[in-house]
Amino acid sequence: MASVFEPMTLELPGVVAVVVGGANGQGVAIAKGLAEKGAQVYISGDLVERKQICGLSSVRHGLCSVLPKDLSTEELLAEVAEREENIHILVDDATAGWGHVFAHADAFFDMLLNGGADASEPSHIIAVKSSANSASPWESKTASADNARALAAEFSDESVVVNCIEPARSEMDLKNVVDMAISLCSQSSSGSGCASCIDNVVMSAPQNTDPFPILQAKL
Repeated sequence: MASVFEPMTLELPGVVAVVVGGANGQGVAIAKGLAEKGAQVYISGDLVERKQICGLSSVRHGLCSVLPKDLSTEELLAEVAEREENIHILVDDATAGWGHVFAHADAFFDMLLNGGADASEPSHIIAVKSSANSASPWESKTASADNARALAAEFSDESVVVNCIEPARSEMDLKNVVDMAISLCSQSSSGSGCASCIDNVVMSAPQNTDPFPILQAKL
């Protein structure tokens, strides 16, 4: 069964995406999905295993470039800025902590602003909640939603939409996560027909159903 979030008609030619996070293969899957839609994708080498490089280099429509491993945030920015003037999509995850998500968003701030034309064609930050099983309140769904809203607050006057999505819990869930991430990149920041552009909205579907639960934030 196809995911209800499956972006059947969405194409992304001319879109530049940077994938700097995505544990357990999610970053690679999202990067490949974006490239299949025509985007130019740059993915952190830390996320890519040698056996996955061939699959990323053989996408049908866009391009997926694997950046070097072990780059600092500043070095990552420099690698992308050497090739592009702006970016439209930043994908990150909170597995290593929300501090890294905020640091990457701050580093790519200007490039994201350059990529967002206006409220009808914004740039996007897709944050993936940590998949770690932790009893810490900082890893909870509520904490992730709060952090996503805090991140959105940094871009409150700009054409940037911030979303935080649940990670895949199994291989079966992975396609839903990829489809959801791509679908969110088609949404405007004007609130026209898209619930994710409304502040303080937290939508959850029952477990083991389609779509996968999602946290949404846009100020």
